[in-house]
Amino acid sequence: MIVAWALGALAVQRLSLWPLLGLAVMTVFLFWRSPQTLWPAFTRMRWLFVALLATHGWTLPGVAVMDAVWAPTWQGLAEGLAQSLRLLILVWWLRRIWLVSDRDGFLGALYLLFRPFRRLGLPAATLACRLGLTLHYADRLLSLPRPVHWRQWPTWLAESMAQTGPDEVELTLCRWRAPDWVLVGLAVAIATGMWA
Repeated sequence: MIVAWALGALAVQRLSLWPLLGLAVMTVFLFWRSPQTLWPAFTRMRWLFVALLATHGWTLPGVAVMDAVWAPTWQGLAEGLAQSLRLLILVWWLRRIWLVSDRDGFLGALYLLFRPFRRLGLPAATLACRLGLTLHYADRLLSLPRPVHWRQWPTWLAESMAQTGPDEVELTLCRWRAPDWVLVGLAVAIATGMWA
């Protein structure tokens, strides 16, 4: 699944605004029954989306939205919305993969995905281990009750980081089967067709 996601990430980059809107609506329709996939990802990234809209809207040339020197352009806002949709769709897909698969299998798949890049100096095992530890601490941090007042945050963070993590991280590696190769071949064919 992670290889199909990576190839989907390449394919989504070629889509313009209207196909991206259709893909986002289709993704919402497919994941509607699991709200933990959709809403948390959107709320955590909302300021990033505002920043993408603002930077694209005010930096890309085009027709101004209103007759003012400081006005954003329609083309910039459309490109900012398209980039935000690309990012949101990919995060939704990755979050869904994360929720339907076990953590060890997910980290093992990431290790297998990055293993061919070892010749370029990318330490695949170290990357997967660090990602596993980061996700462990992030899950633990999100499970704790949050303080109400901002002055309590430093104490809360210090207490949560003082707890020890796992002593070892074990990666579960799976053998590829025929359906896996068919799915990857289909994803490569679609991605190649979109980039051609």
